[in-house]
Amino acid sequence: QIPNDFIKISESGINKPSSVVELKKYGYKGFLVGEKFMRTNDPGKSASRFIKKIENEN
Repeated sequence: QIPNDFIKISESGINKPSSVVELKKYGYKGFLVGEKFMRTNDPGKSASRFIKKIENEN
């Protein structure tokens, strides 16, 4: 169990916006998502779309 005064960060395995939304429900504040974007032709555009999907799911 992670103490409440620690900042929770998920550092792996995130490949869909719904995973971020679910983790936020459990108090996670940071998310490392890299490989998913690096496999695209335009990582910046892919990341932007990913973030917008997260915002729409909240």
